[in-house]
Amino acid sequence: ADDSYTCPYDPATGGFYQREMKIEIRCNPKVAGLQVQSVTENPNRPCSYTIGAQSKYGCGAKVTSAKPAKSGGKVAGAFFGGVFATLIVGAVGFYVYQRQQMGLPLLPFDNAPIGSGAAGSGSGSG
Repeated sequence: ADDSYTCPYDPATGGFYQREMKIEIRCNPKVAGLQVQSVTENPNRPCSYTIGAQSKYGCGAKVTSAKPAKSGGKVAGAFFGGVFATLIVGAVGFYVYQRQQMGLPLLPFDNAPIGSGAAGSGSGSG
């Protein structure tokens, strides 16, 4: 099956635009998970999307003491590791959902050109 939503040709690079996704998490202490608020495509850059979400994890930690904690980076590592894992799971879930809603194959490069405009291995005229 063809990917009917391939990214357009980029004359600056001689290839096709690559898909790009940014995730912005805003602070909302009442949201325990990750609540998606918006999904937009950048009008100035094809195939560039921004997901706007809110979560309590976007608020940062509250400081109750003037003395810095001597955690050896374990607390920060656990925090950012959890945020990173949440982002990855959310991004993959959103990607799968979007592809299913558009009736497209899960992998966008099935029978599509690969790299800098070279023809893929799928069937078609060359």
